[in-house]
Amino acid sequence: MSKFLITTNKGELHGELYDESAPQTVKHFLRLVNSGFYDDLEFFKYVPGVLMQTGCPKNDGTGSADNYVKCELSGDDQHHKYGTMGMAHAKRDHNGSQFYICLSADYVDELDDNNTCFGKISDEARPVLSKLKKGDIIKNIEIIDG
Repeated sequence: MSKFLITTNKGELHGELYDESAPQTVKHFLRLVNSGFYDDLEFFKYVPGVLMQTGCPKNDGTGSADNYVKCELSGDDQHHKYGTMGMAHAKRDHNGSQFYICLSADYVDELDDNNTCFGKISDEARPVLSKLKKGDIIKNIEIIDG
């Protein structure tokens, strides 16, 4: 699994990408990361105890990257739980740049079999993840292994 570091205004989030379970989604995410796409974007959506979302170039949930990747729903890691990173989309097979991070396993059952899980935040990053709210910033994302 590839490892990443998301640096935010509240601290660092380390994690792993699901290279095996969602290879096309991970490749798409890596392309965006390597282009600096996520630098300085906000977490524009925050649902306490459920999820937070980022990756919109307009910081309001209405924008996306210029290309899309199909959903990958059959891999071993395709179950939403605390720390799961999943691709948000307006309709199936239109994963652009927006992604969410689950803040619990509660209230996210409807995401299973509908949205691609492509990574997870490490358990050690929970204190930082718990501080993030709407309006907080991703300073940058870097791939540290993979």
